[in-house]
Amino acid sequence: MGKKILLISDIPGYGKVGAMAMIPALSFMGYRCYNLPTLLVSNTLDYGDFAMMDTTDYMEKTIEVWDRLDFDFDCICTGLLSSPRQVDLVLNYIKKWKKKGRTVLVDPVMGDHGSLYHGVGQEMVAAMTKMAQVADYFIPNGTESHLMTQEAGLAEGDWAHPSIDPLRQLGAKSVLITSGLQDQDDPVIRGYDAREDRYFDLAYTRVPVSFPGTGDLFSAILIGLVLQGHCLEDAAKKASKAIHAMMESYQKTSDPFHGIPIEQCSDLLLKSI
Repeated sequence: MGKKILLISDIPGYGKVGAMAMIPALSFMGYRCYNLPTLLVSNTLDYGDFAMMDTTDYMEKTIEVWDRLDFDFDCICTGLLSSPRQVDLVLNYIKKWKKKGRTVLVDPVMGDHGSLYHGVGQEMVAAMTKMAQVADYFIPNGTESHLMTQEAGLAEGDWAHPSIDPLRQLGAKSVLITSGLQDQDDPVIRGYDAREDRYFDLAYTRVPVSFPGTGDLFSAILIGLVLQGHCLEDAAKKASKAIHAMMESYQKTSDPFHGIPIEQCSDLLLKSI
């Protein structure tokens, strides 16, 4: 029976981001997925019109129920969190599982392309920085990496050329920065594998289209491969290959705001990993 993965992230009613991007991929890979929604969203934000509902109160009650029922998970993955209060709730919940040796992946979703997402305040940067303390795998993009290390007074370089070591100083074990640039401004995934005590860079080719949810999908495939025993570099290489294949296949879609239709991509995913 497959390992049990808890996804703590947003859930859209329409579109493939957050947990709705991760669940199909992990299910294809043989995992049992569970979710603790941090935010209910009517649709992906790219459409420009949306409704949201914060679920922090529901999360608190759910955690109390799950504790009474003694539910167990092999791995916890966190994505979009909506407030510092929610960060503290999730952080305390994860600390309990860390004592039991469970694997934790943290994707500190806050911004991209050098700035915070709309509606995300500087207080979230300080709050999210604390999540590094419990992360076996810490997966920020270049912008998020720079914002957090800048908040902690550890920043090196700029958001487009982030460094690994300041994130390790925040407490993260293995680190993967998903959207940096090399010296020639070629895109690169920059990583450090704590199990192998090794740094690495993975160059990749951009696809001329943008889909929401590709970061969530990347995290799902990555942790799925890591739990199968792949080293971080190999997992990142395969996850990147899978995302690239899916984006290429659907780059001419009439509705990129929906995100990648993952259920139709099982063959591309399985071929890539």
